[in-house]
Parts: sequence; structure tokens; C-alpha cells
Amino acid sequence: MHVLIPVFFKALHGGLHENILATARFLMANHHKATIVCPAGPFADSLISYDIDVIRTDYSDYAPTIEAVLKAHATHPIDLVHAHPFSSRKFGLALADRLDIPFILTFHGKYT
Repeated sequence: MHVLIPVFFKALHGGLHENILATARFLMANHHKATIVCPAGPFADSLISYDIDVIRTDYSDYAPTIEAVLKAHATHPIDLVHAHPFSSRKFGLALADRLDIPFILTFHGKYT
């Protein structure tokens, strides 16, 4: 299974970052694939150090990010999109619709 996880954040590090890293590492340890779509910076760099695929975006223009995801999808088909609130949710839903694959949204913190 290949899970695409779009995530957006403003903090350099926090619980969301730990959740995403743990999810990706669990998938990989169980012979699945994870691709994280997130802003460039230390978190994206740390994901790469764990051999987790990363597509960097600031979510201001979906077109180049969708193209990068479609390229990844052509190599390793994406089976599921697991998103979190705000920009990553909008992007993830649009992508899941385009690829006609399931979409899961996790609400947490003050967003519930």
C-alpha cells in the first residue's frame, strides 16, 4: 500500500510532526510506502534522512505539487490519501478525487 500524507504546519516541530514521522515509519516497517507532502525545511529534511519520500510545497499553487504527486503515482500507485486540516486537507481531497482513491481526514487538537 502506498499512502500519501499531505500536511501543513507553521511550527518548526510539534506533535503533528511526530505523528507524521511515526505513521510513515510504521508504514515502511510493515512493507508499505509513504510519501509526505509538506513545506520545505527541517522537518522535510528529517523525513528524507529516514528514506521517506517527500514532496515539498507551500500549498500556494497546487499545479506543480499535483504534477509531482502524479509523477510519484506513475512509479508507485497511491492507494490512499491521509490528510490533516486546512491547506493539506483541500489539497488531499482534490488529489484523491482526481486519482479516484480513498481519502481519510484526521481532526485533532482545537480543530475537532
